Amino acid sequence: MDFTLRRLATNQTGYAQIIDLNDKLESFTGEKFHLDCSQLSWIDANMCSCLGAVIHKATAKTRISFVGLRDSVHKILCKNNFLPELCKTDPAWDSYQTTIKYHRYAPHEIQGFKDYTEQFFVDGARGLPHMTPKLLRRFRESLWEIFENAVAHSETKLGIYVCGQYFPKKDRLDFSISDLGIGFKQRILRSIGTDFSPELAIAWALQENNTTRNKVDGKPGGIGLKLIQKFLEINSGKMIIVSDQGYWEVNGSAVNYRLLTKPYPGTTVNIEINTADTKNYCLQEELIDPSTIF
Repeated sequence: MDFTLRRLATNQTGYAQIIDLNDKLESFTGEKFHLDCSQLSWIDANMCSCLGAVIHKATAKTRISFVGLRDSVHKILCKNNFLPELCKTDPAWDSYQTTIKYHRYAPHEIQGFKDYTEQFFVDGARGLPHMTPKLLRRFRESLWEIFENAVAHSETKLGIYVCGQYFPKKDRLDFSISDLGIGFKQRILRSIGTDFSPELAIAWALQENNTTRNKVDGKPGGIGLKLIQKFLEINSGKMIIVSDQGYWEVNGSAVNYRLLTKPYPGTTVNIEINTADTKNYCLQEELIDPSTIF
């Protein structure tokens, strides 16, 4: 086999597998690449975002076949549209409504992504904590801004890849947005001439008012995460951003930076919402007591 895919979780080990697979595909010179899935006992389905990205990039020159998929894994990958979109297999009915479908959007398809978020991010659906209509709208708009900035900052021509999954038994709702662009480090270096280390480049990009976008176009800077970051802090959720060799993780309000051994091919953002949270959320402007944030 050309590559063996093992348990794929939303953590540093999982992203390291994506990096190794991408390296293998980049150096592969044959016509057909075999992806051995016989040891893939579990996949966090949101990881299909970055898995699909590196596979889609490789299909321009190589045919990829999935070998040895276990029935349980095959079923979820048919439910969430991953195999139907990549391999033209038949979709499976998501009877429990836990998936957020895998999809690739071309860089100009922002309206399609907006429609997608309005379909899947619905108050109370898939464990999403209760939000007022105004806050839910702002939450979706923050996702739209991540999409738009991925297009503008990454310079990707290969599109934006999205996927999510609700894990009721684990009290998690995960959603990933991935691109195959130049990453934060290179974008900052090209735009403002500062050569940050990969993990500090992510930290710089997350600071308010830091942007590599030309501000005269009237668009906001950053990557659209200010409101989501605040929500996840109160929600006891989690966020991971991987770009180049940088690995940035915030768990509640605790932030950790790490340096990966090899560069990731682009950027991925994963948002993990704590669905055991029973609080009701609203915007500050909607509160009688303005000292409360949500």
